[in-house]
Amino acid sequence: MQGGKTIAQVATDRGVAVDKVITAMVDDMKAKVAAALTAGTITQAKADEELADEPKETTDKVNNVNKGRGGKGSHGAGVESGQNAVAAKILSMTDAELKTALEVYIGYLRRKLEDVEGTRVIHTVRGVGYVLRENAP
Repeated sequence: MQGGKTIAQVATDRGVAVDKVITAMVDDMKAKVAAALTAGTITQAKADEELADEPKETTDKVNNVNKGRGGKGSHGAGVESGQNAVAAKILSMTDAELKTALEVYIGYLRRKLEDVEGTRVIHTVRGVGYVLRENAP
């Protein structure tokens, strides 16, 4: 994020409640899943599966907790592109500013971890996001 901050830290710095950001992102995902369900492109079971852990996953994304896997269509630091736009809007930032800030933060984490581990542990997976592992694939 900005100067190596998470979405939660930027929200706090801008006087925006972190819960407001999380709620907006979860509501956006619920609306997208509901639209897909209405359009018949997913089943009710798939909709339930998509939304089951959404509040926790979104909270983790806002706090930049990545479990070493890409999210559902995510990029950057694990924030989905649609949710990235929602977070940027709430934070009065452009999507590009938010993406750049997240990339700066990942770079900061890479340098810190490389100093400790002596090898790169954060790897970029195109079209997915970032993963933690000891060796490149």
